[in-house]
Amino acid sequence: MSPGLLLLIIIIVLPIIATIILSFFRWKGIGFDLNFIGLYNYEKVFTDPRMLNALKNNFIWLGLFLAVPITVGFCLALALNENIRFRNLFRSIIYYPSVISFIALGIIFMFIYNPEYGLLNQILRSLHLESFAIKWLASNFVIPAITLAASWHYTGFVMVLFLGALQQLDHNLLEAAEIDGANYYQKVLHVIIPSIIPITTVIVALTMINSMRVFGLVWIMTYGGPANKSEVIGILMYKKAFESSLWGRGSTYGVIMLLLTFIPAFIYVKTMMKKED
Repeated sequence: MSPGLLLLIIIIVLPIIATIILSFFRWKGIGFDLNFIGLYNYEKVFTDPRMLNALKNNFIWLGLFLAVPITVGFCLALALNENIRFRNLFRSIIYYPSVISFIALGIIFMFIYNPEYGLLNQILRSLHLESFAIKWLASNFVIPAITLAASWHYTGFVMVLFLGALQQLDHNLLEAAEIDGANYYQKVLHVIIPSIIPITTVIVALTMINSMRVFGLVWIMTYGGPANKSEVIGILMYKKAFESSLWGRGSTYGVIMLLLTFIPAFIYVKTMMKKED
């Protein structure tokens, strides 16, 4: 275990410790001119209106991400768990977006959301819904628009996890429910969903973690704009550290992200430990 453990310490543990330490200092990112300022960075962060806006955007992202990919992924898993023709092909097609990089994903959806020649607005105009053909990435709908792109990327992954859980179900329970006269929806509600609660907990925890540390897709598509409407904590952290050279302030945002992801990460680890028991 030593080589892997050493790599883990160098790449993850030491940067986390350095980030926590830097959050108590003022540092421009060059040399060793560190000035200890205590909790000043935290005071500035929690009184910054941009921080509240970024936190709000993270929670909007979380709410949409919990609703769309998990619901759609579960429904797709139910459908593709049935013995239908070409189901392996359909599974592959739905999972394929999960392997696309965020850079490619962002470029694809920037074309889709383009106000002039984008696919979405062209469809709306063809349906005589011109009033809905707006500048998606320059409006109040920018966070839902980016979240929809991320959902397309994430749904296939969720579907695969649910499929794995469905294929491990005890079929005797389903047969007993049928004998008792349960229809399909009653079996889903009273047998299938309670049986896959452990994997659902894992999916929810992973979704919460991903929602709190979101950065790449937002940066590629909007850079946090327009007027900070799509700014999330990860974007704010990057701007403070790399653009404003306020590394102590940026580290403070990093610590806040760490704390926000700790709770779902703890839930995830506890659930996995229970599954192993």
